[in-house]
Amino acid sequence: MPDFKIIIIGGGVVGLAIAQRLSKKHHHILLLEKHERCGMETSSRNSEVIHAGIYYRHGSLKAAFCVQGREELCVLCSQNNIPYRKITKIISAANETVSTNLWSIIIAPLLHKAQWYKCDAKLSASKRGKAITK
Repeated sequence: MPDFKIIIIGGGVVGLAIAQRLSKKHHHILLLEKHERCGMETSSRNSEVIHAGIYYRHGSLKAAFCVQGREELCVLCSQNNIPYRKITKIISAANETVSTNLWSIIIAPLLHKAQWYKCDAKLSASKRGKAITK
């Protein structure tokens, strides 16, 4: 039996990505997956959305990794001619209480370097705040 230097548990999106990255420098890697094929658990229910990182607390590892991962994924797709779209996301508040919370959602992406092309965050007569992201 070969002597593996690295063992990765789980053949989902994250496990496969780690294996791919490590395989550039290491040759003895073992990937363990409990299912018949890779990507059969959580990865099979992927929403197929490239997240902007707007829902994570500024300065958190989740926010940083989300933004970095988004940027790396877009580069990877472009380099390999994999089609993807940057689409618009509309966030709106139904009432004044939710609208107050919306401000933290609007501010967070700005701090995370999310690409916003329009930010109409003022309360309208119906007390609804809206933000449109790219």
